[in-house]
Amino acid sequence: QIEEMPQQYNAIIDVLNIFDWEKSILCTSYQNAYNYLSENEKWDEIKKIMGDCKSHGIKVMNPDVNESQMHFSVNKEGNVRFGFGGIKSFGENMGHAIIEERERGGRFADLMDFVERMAQTSIGLSRKNIELLAYCGAFDSFGVDRRVFEMTTDGGNIFVDVLAKYAQLMRNSGDDGGGISLFGDVEELILK
Repeated sequence: QIEEMPQQYNAIIDVLNIFDWEKSILCTSYQNAYNYLSENEKWDEIKKIMGDCKSHGIKVMNPDVNESQMHFSVNKEGNVRFGFGGIKSFGENMGHAIIEERERGGRFADLMDFVERMAQTSIGLSRKNIELLAYCGAFDSFGVDRRVFEMTTDGGNIFVDVLAKYAQLMRNSGDDGGGISLFGDVEELILK
């Protein structure tokens, strides 16, 4: 039966095989993963998968804009990376757009690189998407504390709103950014 499962679940099987689990545990965990990936709203299944991983010493990492795929995947260190498809209320199109932009232009250098590049994609970048990515930890690898997104800038606006406004200005200015500066046209990011 394992051979009949869809190709996209091979990453989870690879992790399970690395740790040489007994076949019964492997099949149960595989089925749990299959159930999750088929129906994203099955949070109990996600908890079971994560519990299985934890009990066997496999680290399950939060989503990351530079590493996540749509579903669970295995990174170079052998850890399981949470996929964009597991972020509640996060659009599938946005997940695909991030992956496509990362494949096209390489890894995102930092938060501003992410905002500027994603603003220019066909889907753009909304406040909601920035907020969801921030709160689930998808920007943690940039060294930006999640609390920063809720902080107020010197201009009196919430940082996530400033980023969303900047993304919109970038999108409206065309491919080259049109000389838009986060520190001129939007406002400074010096936090109170």
